[in-house]
Amino acid sequence: NDDRLNQLWQEQILLARHPGVCLDLASLPAHVRDEDYPYPSVCDFIRQAVEIVGADKLLWGTDIPTLLNMATYSQLLNFVARYCGFLSESDRAKILGNNALRVYGGA
Repeated sequence: NDDRLNQLWQEQILLARHPGVCLDLASLPAHVRDEDYPYPSVCDFIRQAVEIVGADKLLWGTDIPTLLNMATYSQLLNFVARYCGFLSESDRAKILGNNALRVYGGA
């Protein structure tokens, strides 16, 4: 419900329209300190990004150790894996690891 935060997020999302630019979702829970796990506003931020630039441009992360004062590793993983119900299985897999393998290389 913070208009300035929403405006900043929209501006960041639009950056991912450029080739070679992806969005790291790691620190989003830190921006909703008034919310508890599973961070419904963060799921809304992710939904907006998927709608605007697609799941291929999103990278999940934990921002550990910084976010360990807010959540456990499991919670940081599960708010996307379990609570962003709007994501298809394919989009969820992209965000939770396949995009990182594509962008950074890997097995």
